[in-house]
Amino acid sequence: MRSNKRYKRLEAVIEQNQDYLFRFAYFRIGNREDAEDILQDVFLKLFEKEFIIENDESMRMYLYRMVYNACNDWHRYKQQEPIPLEQVQMADDEELALQEEYNRIWKMLSVLPADQADVITMHLIDGLTFVEIAKVTGTPETTIKSRFKSGIDKLRKRWEQEDKL
Repeated sequence: MRSNKRYKRLEAVIEQNQDYLFRFAYFRIGNREDAEDILQDVFLKLFEKEFIIENDESMRMYLYRMVYNACNDWHRYKQQEPIPLEQVQMADDEELALQEEYNRIWKMLSVLPADQADVITMHLIDGLTFVEIAKVTGTPETTIKSRFKSGIDKLRKRWEQEDKL
């Protein structure tokens, strides 16, 4: 009985966060199928672990951290570049819009160091606060803020230079 209650609680947490987590994974991977596989693996690990869900916010951060680490592992082992839009077979308009947004953002952020681009993506696209990003990445909050500011400054300078051309 106790286990059944736990599974129902986990199911509710997953239902509540899966769309955000998918988008989070997708913008790190650039491929729908791989992002879905990562989420599935994370959710399976979550069901296998024995822990207490303290509150929704701590569980949300825990899930982001799991997905963040899984995406890093995927990049470490796959070493793949984002798939160019022209080479992707689109399933529907929603998929096309998501892929176009990913390509546009990836192109803008590709001029930045990876750590700055990651912080900007987590803050502006995923909607995480600097405190949450620090928890997910295991990096001090002051470092996160510094990376964000430096990255934004670099992007701003680049856009100003392009406007002058």
